[in-house]
Amino acid sequence: MTPGYWFVIGVVVVALAAVLFAVWRDEELVTEGERGVWVVLAASDGTGQGLADPDDGAWPLLLARSLPPTSPRITNLSVAGLTLDRAIRETLPKALRLEPLGVTIWLAVNDFGFGRPLPAYIADLETMLSTLQGIGAEVIVGNLPDLSTVPLLAEASGDAASLRADCARWNAAIAEVAAKYGATVVDFFPDPIDPETLGPDGFHPSEEGQRRLAERFRRAMPATEQAVPGLGR
Repeated sequence: MTPGYWFVIGVVVVALAAVLFAVWRDEELVTEGERGVWVVLAASDGTGQGLADPDDGAWPLLLARSLPPTSPRITNLSVAGLTLDRAIRETLPKALRLEPLGVTIWLAVNDFGFGRPLPAYIADLETMLSTLQGIGAEVIVGNLPDLSTVPLLAEASGDAASLRADCARWNAAIAEVAAKYGATVVDFFPDPIDPETLGPDGFHPSEEGQRRLAERFRRAMPATEQAVPGLGR
């Protein structure tokens, strides 16, 4: 691992996260009826950063549109630049007040890219999952994609093989904690990142990337096995 590895990766991720200022997407994306709430906690991908129309194409919105009418309504608490430790301090209390039936969490890439030590991240994940287990919420956790297949990050790292190995190490730890608390893991690592899924900045999801994210997270939700035309792949 080169000495400047984490610095370079962190700078890249910070710069990309700062393209748009962080905004709360505190909104119920499906409001009809009283079906309970399912919360999404994500970062800039969940706010649609990099899309021509973020308010129409972010994956939490696509997820909400894809669910059957009887599914819980989606409340998106994603914030650009969010990390897991910040989510515990700033976002989890709000999520708990909603008494959600379930929570989908995709907060790993920023923590990894900012160079947070894995033990610190795992301690935060334990805190998050144990808290949600305490209220009886179902939990879905997205792990790290193989970031070595993102050309921008592979080049910045200077060591694509080590980058891939580090992602795998994080994912093994994430899987262990998720199993401990009965959370479902959406495993992005086995599938190389398709250039079609990357936006113009080479990092954030394109419209196609957002669509695939929505589909992957939809498949992990309970009672949503039937694909919705136009969304499944």
